[in-house]
Amino acid sequence: MPLWDDLETAMDAPSSPTLAPIEPSHTASLLHKRPHADVDSDGEEDVFSPCSASVSSSRDATPGTSTVQINKNFVALAVRLGAAKKLRGDQQRDLEVFANDALRVQNIKIYADLQYMTNRFDKIVNSAPIFQVSKDLMKNLYSYGTGVIFSSKLAAYKGTHIVKHLRFDLPAGIEHNHADWAKVVSAAQDTLTQIRSKIKKALRASVKPSDPEQHTDIYDLTQELIKQSSCKTTVPL
Repeated sequence: MPLWDDLETAMDAPSSPTLAPIEPSHTASLLHKRPHADVDSDGEEDVFSPCSASVSSSRDATPGTSTVQINKNFVALAVRLGAAKKLRGDQQRDLEVFANDALRVQNIKIYADLQYMTNRFDKIVNSAPIFQVSKDLMKNLYSYGTGVIFSSKLAAYKGTHIVKHLRFDLPAGIEHNHADWAKVVSAAQDTLTQIRSKIKKALRASVKPSDPEQHTDIYDLTQELIKQSSCKTTVPL
């Protein structure tokens, strides 16, 4: 019967269409093609682009020779990257070996290096000396503190904005370490207190003699007050 014939024909048919094999010439032409993204605006090849180590195979290449060619290209890329990064000789050799390693071996090496760097970083952090306010910082605090006190533009001064802006010799991110930053704030406050105390003592001493002729001249008094600072004597001051 025609129905059974059609059923048998359908059952005997392959489950999926047979794909035509790709000709080697077409495969080779695809491997030779390179995307335009590997060339920068100056027309030079990007040494760090993975596509710069594209596989180049001949029309009659066999699978075995293609694998060898891929490994050679990765090693060539490793050599170029090592030269660009100015690696040492031993580092360059390790990079070339790494380029030939299997993916799992590469992952193990990367993870081991990360653990090693973590240990080194922890050792550096733990061995860091306790922060102390340096003599240079105290000198800068005194110099800028004198200017702050004598400034006619400031009705009041609070905070450590000058220190945060100029930094001086402070470690990076110290303001996020509350214990160390408290030492800086305390040093700034003590410096301002010392400067105010010095001004009061100098003013008392300038008018202490009973004879007005022996009182300290206003210019000499100003010069005495701005010592050890970067302030200059002016009419407003």
